[in-house]
Amino acid sequence: MSVSLTAKLNKDRLKEALRRRRAARAITQLFDHSVPTEMRFHGVAFANRAPGKPVVRVADTLSLSPYIIHLNAHLPVPREWLDEERLPAPNLLLPERFFLSLTDAEHMNPAEDLLLSPTDTIGQILEDVEIRFVKRETNGPMGQEEMFTDHPEAIRAQFAPAPFIPPQVPENFATYFELPDDEPTYHADGRVETEADEDKDVVLTFSEMTITETAIEAAPNATERWNAFARRLGDSATERLSFSFLPHGWHRAIGVFVLASFVFVLPIHAMNFVSGLWETKSGLETASASALTQLRAGADAVLVRDAAAASDSFGGAGDAFSRAQRSVKDLGSITSLLLSAVPATGATYRAGTKLLEAGASMSAAGERIAQGVLAARDELNPTPVSRLRLLTAYVSSALPELRRASELIADVNANDVPEAQRATFAELADRLPTLVATIDEFLGFSEMAQTVLGADGSKRYLLVFQNNTEIRATGGFMGSFAELDVKDGVITGMNVPGGGTYDLQGSLRHNVAAPEPLQLLSARWEFQDANWFPDFPTTARQIMDFYEDAGGGSVDGVVAVNATYVANLIGFLGPVDMPEYGRTITSENFLSETQKIVELEYDRDENKPKAFIGDLAPILLDRVMSGNSDDFLAVLDRADRGLRSRDVQIYFTNDELERSVRDLGWGGEIKTTDGDYLMLVNTNLGGGKTDGVIREHVELVVNADDQGGITNTVTVTRTHLGEPGAAFSGVNNVNYARLYVPKGSTLLSASGFTIPDPSLFEIAPDDWIIDDDLLYPMDSLDVDAETQTAVYDEFGKTVFGNWIQTKPGTTSTYSFTYRLPLMLKAEKTDTFMAFAKRTLGLPSTKEYSLTIQKQSGVTDRTTHVSMNVPDSLATLWSSHDIGDVTFGNAADAFVGALFESEL
Repeated sequence: MSVSLTAKLNKDRLKEALRRRRAARAITQLFDHSVPTEMRFHGVAFANRAPGKPVVRVADTLSLSPYIIHLNAHLPVPREWLDEERLPAPNLLLPERFFLSLTDAEHMNPAEDLLLSPTDTIGQILEDVEIRFVKRETNGPMGQEEMFTDHPEAIRAQFAPAPFIPPQVPENFATYFELPDDEPTYHADGRVETEADEDKDVVLTFSEMTITETAIEAAPNATERWNAFARRLGDSATERLSFSFLPHGWHRAIGVFVLASFVFVLPIHAMNFVSGLWETKSGLETASASALTQLRAGADAVLVRDAAAASDSFGGAGDAFSRAQRSVKDLGSITSLLLSAVPATGATYRAGTKLLEAGASMSAAGERIAQGVLAARDELNPTPVSRLRLLTAYVSSALPELRRASELIADVNANDVPEAQRATFAELADRLPTLVATIDEFLGFSEMAQTVLGADGSKRYLLVFQNNTEIRATGGFMGSFAELDVKDGVITGMNVPGGGTYDLQGSLRHNVAAPEPLQLLSARWEFQDANWFPDFPTTARQIMDFYEDAGGGSVDGVVAVNATYVANLIGFLGPVDMPEYGRTITSENFLSETQKIVELEYDRDENKPKAFIGDLAPILLDRVMSGNSDDFLAVLDRADRGLRSRDVQIYFTNDELERSVRDLGWGGEIKTTDGDYLMLVNTNLGGGKTDGVIREHVELVVNADDQGGITNTVTVTRTHLGEPGAAFSGVNNVNYARLYVPKGSTLLSASGFTIPDPSLFEIAPDDWIIDDDLLYPMDSLDVDAETQTAVYDEFGKTVFGNWIQTKPGTTSTYSFTYRLPLMLKAEKTDTFMAFAKRTLGLPSTKEYSLTIQKQSGVTDRTTHVSMNVPDSLATLWSSHDIGDVTFGNAADAFVGALFESEL
């Protein structure tokens, strides 16, 4: 319908035109056409927005939405622009080109959502182009005005889309490929197959394909949908969307192309794959051999303490393992996936990759530890604490690598390893977890050692030398001691009394009654005999109490060192020249020469028999503290050995440090156990220096009855190997033996004892103090009337004590028979497994465990264990041959067994 000029100049119509013009200037140029049209145009749709529809905010600047998923061509602009533009009207009658609206997106084929047409590409490219809008003059109610032409068709004219349109596919597409000529097909009888024999379904070849354009007919309701869309927009001009359609028969053409790709390309890839595997195998063998060689070289260098060579070798091994890993990675993820999935190669491939990674981790760990040793060696003005800190930092960084290697090796099945390397693999799998535990333990020890060595302030310790040729409960007679001040691992002060422990004799302010067996020597309990208790923490506290009572100051701890350990230390540090004594001290002559000097050759007028120890100790300690980094590591190893064998025992007044010591197994305390327990404690009282020539054998027979009761018989045989009349060792060995067994054990019989004459014992006055640690044993004391065996409780155990004397060249034997308070431990009856066994009629199980704790300082003792069980019990498992197992005295021992019995 036409509108007259008068009507156009009507006041209301002018206001409406001005309102539309203002609204048009507020239109946001959005390219995200996923938003419906009526929501994109704030000036048109805001007033007509239905409740619940989203509000589209209008911005003054053009910005691209970060959430664009699919781009289409520009949709038509609102109605007012069409009144002022002369554009060709769309032809709605073309069946091959019709219009789709995003408002009818539900009718689109969802399979084509991700297809990009040339129009889409053009739209995406133009989005980032700075658009220069063309100004034009227009006649309006207020006269001529300049306004921007931002209609899409006006903008499109500024750009040439031709470069973005893909070229047309050539008609003779097959000429681009050199395909082989068709070969005849033969039947089973040798006859050539003809066209009549072929299947009715013909597969087109490239040469037979033709491109035929076929218009896609519009759906029956396409025109109706377009008319509805046009009515919603009004009389608007619309951009026509053009689609390119594939020619007829494209499905078969692509099928032929894919088939040709598989036929021609896959064999080439297969040959490359096989060739690559052989090349990779060769490279892996070369790199792995080099890595193992360097890894062994690094280990050998560690053994000879060549840190520089170890670092270089471990570094080279790491590089070789890395090359091997890269060779595997170069195969590609698909090849690796295939190799790991194929049963014939999968297990070996997975094992190989894990072993390569484990080797790289071990090499990295070895290199870091070696670098730590080098750093400690090259440090300026080092102290034991600074060296320990440096080494700890490097070792700590190596521990994760070792753990990773241990986990990888544990995840490899030995059967997947080549047979030639299985022995090495098994040894590595067995030792690597131990190495990880050792490193972890070292880190805990390092932290504690730094505190002990005075890293956080000066420390004072009592260093006690125990002569274990005269055995006492914690190692040997306390002949000498030193008061030691330490800071940062450096000895800042040391006092060694010339008279040894006897310098404090008579200095105690209180009279303390000695334990009854010690009264063979003296009724008064004094400093030199303080190590009566086999529980070292208790003995250490007793030593500190006597030291303070004699006028000494408070100390931070006690360190007890056996004489045999000092001899071994001299063997490691090297001979010590003592010109003032006219001799050189070695590990072989240390005990004998020391005894001569302190017992026979000392100056009687000066009366300082222990001055030799005071002169020797600073030399040894200076060598320990001031050695190079290699010696420092070896000293740490020696210290660890001494602590494990209890030739060195330590106690700290700091509760946290003391807990750490016990956790490491260095505390020397009486162990708490649930099962059977045995500890034999010898105490030489007036028997000279004869325990160095005593050979001792302990025989333990465990008898279990049908009810699960246990009776033990312990028989001890002591042989004196000394020559009669020989200095120090050619005298009668007088020993008070204490057998610690589970608390509540009942003594059944005892024999073979030789008790000293009662007249030789001193008697303590009634008004002397009895130490608190003796009160409980004395309160529980019971003496066997027939054998005079003392039976009492101490440290959670029952103790049997009596005297044994052995002359040079003779053998003495004694025994205890006792019934344990415990039985073979049956499994719990309230568990599901026990219920299931009873229900199914399966036999129940019983268990037995035995802990044998060693005595510090004993050098020649063997313990043989045999167990007799009734025929109704069958051994399911045992840690040792329970019928015949022998242990030495180097460390504590444990025996466990599990038995099966009928219900």
